[in-house]
Amino acid sequence: MSAFRLPDLDYNAGAPLDPRVDAAMRALDASADANPHAVHERGRAARSILESARERIAEALAMRPDEIVFCSGGTEANNIAVATGVRYARSRKLPLATSPVEHPSVSAPVDAVRGEIEVLDLGLDPADPVELLSPQRPIAFLTGILAQGETGFVHDLGKLRRAIDADRAGEPRPFLHTDASQALGRMSIEAALACADLVTLSPHKVGGPRGIGVLVVREGCSPEPVLRGGSQELGRRPGTQSPRLAIGAALAIELAQQEWLERRMAMQAGLDSLLDPLRALRESGALRILGEDVLVVDRSRLLPNTRALVCDGVVARDLLPALDMHGVGVSYGSACSSGALEPSRSLVSLGLSEDDQRATVRVSIGPSSENKLLRNAGSLFSQVLGAFSEKRDRRTR
Repeated sequence: MSAFRLPDLDYNAGAPLDPRVDAAMRALDASADANPHAVHERGRAARSILESARERIAEALAMRPDEIVFCSGGTEANNIAVATGVRYARSRKLPLATSPVEHPSVSAPVDAVRGEIEVLDLGLDPADPVELLSPQRPIAFLTGILAQGETGFVHDLGKLRRAIDADRAGEPRPFLHTDASQALGRMSIEAALACADLVTLSPHKVGGPRGIGVLVVREGCSPEPVLRGGSQELGRRPGTQSPRLAIGAALAIELAQQEWLERRMAMQAGLDSLLDPLRALRESGALRILGEDVLVVDRSRLLPNTRALVCDGVVARDLLPALDMHGVGVSYGSACSSGALEPSRSLVSLGLSEDDQRATVRVSIGPSSENKLLRNAGSLFSQVLGAFSEKRDRRTR
């Protein structure tokens, strides 16, 4: 085991609860746990807390309160968005378009309706891995992720919006959904909020509580619930809401919006400290970084806290336990799919060889990690990878 404390290198899987958020939720009295739809006094108090949280999120995002829908998390928000797209595709008799780099909570429900509706799979520009090729014909709906939490690539949604609008050919304006869960608190999301009709936010990615998500639904778009049984959230998402979690989500989103530039700078400096000890491995070709050494893009088009590392000749699923034994916790693919036996779709879509797909791990850090500790973690990663590679080489001689 590591003799010194190491920072979290799997931050994108879920940030630790921000102490300010924790304190705000604990400060609420018992009415925060009442049913906000009950008509008695405690219920009315709970309703007031819930709606104040909704108003705060709306203000932080420059939206209206009735455009904020609470749900159980980013996964449910993405499922609602896909269900909405399916309904529009059916009613308009046009395809639903999707990208090859979506989170599983988007790609899985899309896969479930293949054959029932036409699904148009967008490609990536071979000359620019962060550029989604626009559909060449009219569509009803498109879901395109804003920032890919596994590779760190950031997509230009404004350009995509203009492209799909240009292909309308007399058809109604297509709806656009984006999952901005990994972008919140790491970059500005104003452009995405301005051009998308549905936006998924996952507060626990920025220090908020788990068990709650936010779906932004712009005026003119009618979401399709994936659950049935109640009229909460104006009938858009049934189920009893938690005012306490809503307040935590509101503060986490407010802080992320207020502090994103400061966090971005801290994350970038920390990432540089983490990657600096890996320079010798990179120079020898034993390790390559997506976006920097292979599929190179400008740094502004990469998340400031995330990199995918291709460890040459290594099987990542075998490397992870070796790193974990030394206190270095990284992931293989997204945390939601890290138990899968096959490489993620995102890596496959980028055109990496099968060996490189199996050799890729993700590192992601938070804004409060100490650079010295990150440098220590990078040094330990380098040592473990070097030893792992030597053992592999001895076995193959």
